[in-house]
Amino acid sequence: MVISIQSAADAFETYGTIMQVVLPASAGLYALSRRDSKGCLELISMVLVNQIALFLLKRYIPARRPKGGKKSFPSGHTAAAFLGPAFLGKRYGISNMPILIALATINAIGVGISRVVAKTHWTVDVIAGAILGII
Repeated sequence: MVISIQSAADAFETYGTIMQVVLPASAGLYALSRRDSKGCLELISMVLVNQIALFLLKRYIPARRPKGGKKSFPSGHTAAAFLGPAFLGKRYGISNMPILIALATINAIGVGISRVVAKTHWTVDVIAGAILGII
């Protein structure tokens, strides 16, 4: 069976699209498993603030995407992906779950790379998205 470079790139882009949801959702499930209602509310607040910031930045910064199109800056996929491990580290402490946070962060980095490989964002868009997700 031969896998084309294009199909591998498409699969990597799909991975990024899925993981942007899985990472923050997993953080929320972890908070739920600990019966941490304040943590759940904090995560929901973080997601809302993140979305508002993304909306405003994309609206007022006229960056074009590598393949054309508007609203490139910052990467929303990357911001959402980094929000999950950032929440876990902030809420529960990195020293309490270093392997889990490291794996989540590696996956968030993968989301950012998938955006550049798919040519939907520039590297600066991804870096800004990561910073936004962490903040």
